[in-house]
Amino acid sequence: MPTRGNFARRTDVPEETTRANIEHVLKQYGAVGYGITWEGNRWQIKFKISNRFVQVDFVVPDGSKQASRSFWRAIYNVIKFKLEAVAIGYSTIEREFLPDVLLPDGSKLGTWIHPQLEQAYKLKKMPPMLPWGNQG
Repeated sequence: MPTRGNFARRTDVPEETTRANIEHVLKQYGAVGYGITWEGNRWQIKFKISNRFVQVDFVVPDGSKQASRSFWRAIYNVIKFKLEAVAIGYSTIEREFLPDVLLPDGSKLGTWIHPQLEQAYKLKKMPPMLPWGNQG
């Protein structure tokens, strides 16, 4: 089993360059909006693609500059490969980014569904549909 955090451990690509690479790949695959915000080591990458709003949240680990560079390269590759999987028809935006898709109230689907999933397994019963799903 590979050592945790082994990817791009020797990269010399600065974090700023990797963030620019992320913006480029999002545009390349059809994102029409892009934003990045941070507070301390907590980051958010937001974009709109295929009529879906996506927000990827992550924490860059404390540690060396090299560890941070490696982490950013991994994030870039995750986003790039997910978008490529969609582009070749293997997958969909929803399948690749489902937990990160924003709902109309601004919450993330993953945040909403996680307790529902826990409850479904606990009660062995399906959760109710999304509140706006039963109207009509």
